[in-house]
Amino acid sequence: MTFSDENSIVWRVHPARNRRLPTLLAVFAIFVFSVATGFGMKLEYESAGLMAFFFGTVGSLVFFIVVLNRYFFATKFTMDDEGITANYPLSKIRIEWLQVRRFLHDERGGFLSTRANSSFLDLFQGMPLTFSGNATEIVEQIENRIRKEVPAS
Repeated sequence: MTFSDENSIVWRVHPARNRRLPTLLAVFAIFVFSVATGFGMKLEYESAGLMAFFFGTVGSLVFFIVVLNRYFFATKFTMDDEGITANYPLSKIRIEWLQVRRFLHDERGGFLSTRANSSFLDLFQGMPLTFSGNATEIVEQIENRIRKEVPAS
């Protein structure tokens, strides 16, 4: 879903809601792994009994949800004249258009990098983007805003 006014574009992405079958399979796998972890904890700490099972299962569930938070919870992207902001469930990232050196994309998402050359550091210095059926519009806007900020040679 995309909202826009004269200077900004806002869109929300919720991958878990948009991809029902993979989400059901992921939830099932998380549940199975979490219960297995609980049983492992119960076997390892026999004297604790059900408490070890409970804490192992719940701890594992919390771990999986935190690690997969960008998949299970909605992310809001806001693009304006100065840059783009991603409000992830557990963090917020802002990149100014002047900082963007590369923009890689396909129909599902993209990546804004602040590095001119590809590197493992991209994971720490860039912004992953997710599109929600609005890829053409968003890609066009990003490319126009990046082009506008590039100084003439």
